[in-house]
Amino acid sequence: MDARRWQRPRCREVPGPFPHSTALRARPPKEQTIENFASAQRREEKELEYANLLKLYAQYRHVNEWQKHNEQKWLRSALQRKVDAAMREYLPGADERRERYQPRS
Repeated sequence: MDARRWQRPRCREVPGPFPHSTALRARPPKEQTIENFASAQRREEKELEYANLLKLYAQYRHVNEWQKHNEQKWLRSALQRKVDAAMREYLPGADERRERYQPRS
């Protein structure tokens, strides 16, 4: 006996639950050709490379912001030290001048 004789024909229509009702099955996926596979792989590689570049950019940006913030802190503290030193020199001199120029009563 022929084995194909007992198989149903392969079509997308299937009988439904009621008489005279049919349903359509989804189409089978098209076969992937080598060109499609290669282009998909190239596209994935480009996306991965772009993601890696974004990650690297974010990392360098984070380091740059950290350095910038620390430089500002160092400059601010250096300036504050200079101001404090100048005030320490000025205040005793101002007291001496104040005592010297006080009118005697």
